[in-house]
Amino acid sequence: FSRPLPGEVTREGNTHTISFAEPTLLDHVVMQEEVEKGEHIREFQVYIHPYSYGRPILVYCGMTVGHKHICRFPAVTTKRIDIVITEGDETHYLLPPTAYYGG
Repeated sequence: FSRPLPGEVTREGNTHTISFAEPTLLDHVVMQEEVEKGEHIREFQVYIHPYSYGRPILVYCGMTVGHKHICRFPAVTTKRIDIVITEGDETHYLLPPTAYYGG
């Protein structure tokens, strides 16, 4: 996990999005909270937008992020990942999430 895949991270409300310029093969998302500001995320979901067609696919459900949470799922090619905070404090401090292909 030393080289994250290059992507642009944006946030709208409780949704954090990683967008890729090209179709990208990946199988992990790594999330980290700014723990010095407290742990505020209690539940989240990771959605992959299939590259070629279709609606977003739920690939991971997690509870708490804390210092670091590594989300592993089957490899998929995509141009967009949505991380949705489904339960937690209204204010949360998530560092920019990163994506990886571990193989």
